[in-house]
Amino acid sequence: MIDYLCTHCGTRLEAPESLCGQDQKCPQCAQRTVVPIPMARLASKTISQPLENGPQPPGIIKVPLLISAICNCVMAFLWFITPFSADFPAPPYCIIFAVPLIVLLIFEFKLYADLHDPKIVVPSSRVRTIAIYEIVAGLVNLGALVCGIIILTNLANADINKGKVPV
Repeated sequence: MIDYLCTHCGTRLEAPESLCGQDQKCPQCAQRTVVPIPMARLASKTISQPLENGPQPPGIIKVPLLISAICNCVMAFLWFITPFSADFPAPPYCIIFAVPLIVLLIFEFKLYADLHDPKIVVPSSRVRTIAIYEIVAGLVNLGALVCGIIILTNLANADINKGKVPV
């Protein structure tokens, strides 16, 4: 049995443990009050079972990853054509800035495809590494910087392999 107080009138009430978290009518004031969950039971529930909301879906990682890949594609194109532009001339070595963005773009699209493939289990360390590279790419691409930070901050709460069965 659980002893608790009515939240409306303060009357001492009792309820069986099976009613924890449910409404119960107070016999004194006839108001509905929730039977509290004991702290020990609440602690064991949070440790042994996932949160009711559960981990975030993998989309919290996929969307910024795709946005970063698009930003890197655009920036790589712009860095590549800048030396050939008559309106905005730049030294030929600017093409060097496009190469790491293209490499990162390839890895981002590969990771994006692997996150969609139900047979491939993606380790979170791989996602973390790509996100760190995106942040470093932020030196020449602000979009990648922002997306990398979003991915890193949400990685701990995301279930990137939701519903996947390893083969």
